[in-house]
Amino acid sequence: MRKLIFFIPLILLLAACGSREPEIIDTGEPGHIRVLVFHDKNRNRVFDADEEGAVDQVSVALGDRCPTGKPREEQFITQTSPEGVSLYSNLEPGKYCVTYLRATNTTTRITYWVYLNSGETIDVPFGLMGN
Repeated sequence: MRKLIFFIPLILLLAACGSREPEIIDTGEPGHIRVLVFHDKNRNRVFDADEEGAVDQVSVALGDRCPTGKPREEQFITQTSPEGVSLYSNLEPGKYCVTYLRATNTTTRITYWVYLNSGETIDVPFGLMGN
């Protein structure tokens, strides 16, 4: 019985810690998400000085759902610049899903959850194999 009394609070504590999302700070100032798609020559998942950006499409969606390939009203699809950069400016603080739309040959994850605070710029990298 003593073991059971000890384990119940421990289980409740672990369950509470694993399910919390970060608190989002909103002071009324917009935030920004900067996406970088690049050729990851050495496959280390980091944009290094000798690597080049890649022109491609990326998507940012509002809320708790990620894009499924079909555009939705709350989804923004953009093309990166020749340097591989796409900037989503003047976003309200909140939770965003950033997705690389061509999910093949990547060295990084293809989906990132971003918790954007007021005045913050968050960088999201997508590394590509090859080149």
